[in-house]
Amino acid sequence: MPKNYSDEFKLQCVKTIIENQMTIQAASEKFKAGKRNLVKWLHLYEQGMLLPDKARLDAQKLKQLERENKRLIRENSKLNEKLKLLSA
Repeated sequence: MPKNYSDEFKLQCVKTIIENQMTIQAASEKFKAGKRNLVKWLHLYEQGMLLPDKARLDAQKLKQLERENKRLIRENSKLNEKLKLLSA
């Protein structure tokens, strides 16, 4: 059965590997995580896609707020157009 590792744990593993120039084998033994997982986490980290859980939630919230802001801007624009028509 596959383990579900938190993003904080993944980040801790990656940072330890990088800071200590640790081999994947040594990290696998230290953290009791599979070598394939560690390599995958390193690649995700290098691509800027491995974020702590809170940062990921913040990013999701930001995207949600950006979508809502765009919707409200469109709605405001439509209402302003209607107001101009009624005022004319």
